[in-house]
Amino acid sequence: MEIPIRIRGIYTTALTKLFGDQGFRIIDPSEKISERFEFKDERERVSFVEIKIRDKQDKHGVIIEGREEEVEKVIEILKAHFLDMIIRKRPTSMKKGPTFQDLFNPVVLEVEFPYISKAALDELRSKVSPTIKNHHKFRIFASSEVDRAEERLSLSSESRRDIELENLVYETYKPKMLLKIYHVKPEGEVISLAKGEIIEFNRESCLVKVRRNFKSGRYDGLNLKIEEGDYSETLIREGSWTIIHSYYSSQAKLKGILINLNTPVEFYPKYVRYVDLYIDVVKWPDGRKKIIDRKDLERAVERGYIMSDLAKEAVERARELVEND
Repeated sequence: MEIPIRIRGIYTTALTKLFGDQGFRIIDPSEKISERFEFKDERERVSFVEIKIRDKQDKHGVIIEGREEEVEKVIEILKAHFLDMIIRKRPTSMKKGPTFQDLFNPVVLEVEFPYISKAALDELRSKVSPTIKNHHKFRIFASSEVDRAEERLSLSSESRRDIELENLVYETYKPKMLLKIYHVKPEGEVISLAKGEIIEFNRESCLVKVRRNFKSGRYDGLNLKIEEGDYSETLIREGSWTIIHSYYSSQAKLKGILINLNTPVEFYPKYVRYVDLYIDVVKWPDGRKKIIDRKDLERAVERGYIMSDLAKEAVERARELVEND
């Protein structure tokens, strides 16, 4: 294939392994990457690169920039390896720099790597260098600690799991502490749901229960008005495809349940994060159940944000919740 590609950021080792194995030419690798992959003559700087990959600002994915034909080849390779990745097209600048001079019809795509994608990237990286479990997740907020953990891993045959790094997350999940919930839309909007008070956390099962209070509005999908004193108890499990919101009156009477379908949840210090997949299941106290917002999921597939395999997974899980629960 010999398409020149320059990669920078926290996913560099994993993506260098992936695209190098696919025949791409890795251009201008860092000294560390050159040593890791034993590159000899690829460190020369060039004035033209077909593809550039760098971290998103929040580091939950990458920006891919280049000519449309080559970018499509990159995306097809990513699609084959990362089930839950999200793809967004970003506007391009008309300015031309030395890297992209004479570049015809450049495009810029943003690729989000949620829970499953990060795990797959961890596995790719582990084929090249000692890699702890959840490497890319921890790299987002504790880079120096990751370096130290992997140095320890390289000197021993211990488990890839690192308790000290896990503690940086789980020690912030204590009763009465406030937890942020980042509800990311496929098109890129990050909605911060009302903070919830942690009322229970089970570290062994990675399950947190959060209480949130409401004053006014309506319950999504249930066609019910929010009344003074209403509250929700929300169950969030790390790695789960669902988040369960149970809504109660001020007298603790169940008003209804909404089950959100999402990419598997990621736990970070004082917040959780996932990408919403639009489709939800609602349940009423009388036993009625219904799938809602499937059309929104279908539109997200049509617009290219969500891959069809990911959408099928979400629909199948929603059906199981209605038929078997």
